[in-house]
Formats: sequence, structure tokens, C-alpha cells
Amino acid sequence: MANDPKRHYRMIGRRLRLARAVLDLTEAQAADVFGCTVATYRKREAGCRWNDIDGMCAFANRFNVNFDWLWDGEPSRVGRGPVL
Repeated sequence: MANDPKRHYRMIGRRLRLARAVLDLTEAQAADVFGCTVATYRKREAGCRWNDIDGMCAFANRFNVNFDWLWDGEPSRVGRGPVL
């Protein structure tokens, strides 16, 4: 994990945006998985808001995305889901 939390939030947001684009999901579909409004989800992608672990796990599981990649950009050695 990065030493700078704000940078870490931005990087998670970029990976969420990339995953959503590759999976051809709308912001509304992603927000639904996170259990938040579209406005809140946009803030998560922008790195302005903390991405809760439960929401990220739900996103990773529902769309078969590697959680470790979402969290820190590194694929897990034993994680499930493809790295985008």
C-alpha cells in the first residue's frame, strides 16, 4: 500500500474506472454493487472518497476482478479473478 493515503485512493479509483470500462458497466451498475449513489461512486473513482473494503470485495466477486489488483495494483499469487 502506498504511504500517501490520498494517492492510494486515487490509484484505487483509477483501477475501478478501468475495470468498469473493460467490463462495460455504467456508473449506476457499479454504484449498485457498492450500495451507494452514483454521485458517491463518482467520488470513489475520482479518489475523493474512501473505497470501503466490503464494497470492493462485492465488486471483485460480482465481476470476477482480482481484489488485490483493485486494492494495490498487484495481482495476488492465489487470488481469484483475472487482472484487467
